[in-house]
Amino acid sequence: MVTHNAPHPKTQAVVDCATDWMLYRITGVHYRDLDKASTRHLAGHLRTLDRILKRERNKGLSRHWSYDLNRHITLKTVRDLIAGCLNKRGHRCAPASPAAEQRMTVRQADRSSGR
Repeated sequence: MVTHNAPHPKTQAVVDCATDWMLYRITGVHYRDLDKASTRHLAGHLRTLDRILKRERNKGLSRHWSYDLNRHITLKTVRDLIAGCLNKRGHRCAPASPAAEQRMTVRQADRSSGR
């Protein structure tokens, strides 16, 4: 039996699209323009995301009817992307997850190679 750790390309494209959409919806910045956004702007959105995630976690713990796991995952992914970008600039914030740092590295490599 063969197991695959990498997601299917179509699934990954959907996830990337959802993450970019949520990033734009929350911050007004697309992923490709994340490096150009001001640190102050991103830090403010990071604080907002922390509050939203706390509310979302509480909804999940209380089994609220409007809790959406996909929204929670996307919010966490966007939060990790912003935190990773801020950490790269030397801004102190909560550490991004290792998975988010890996996604940042892969996307930057894709951007520099012209994909």
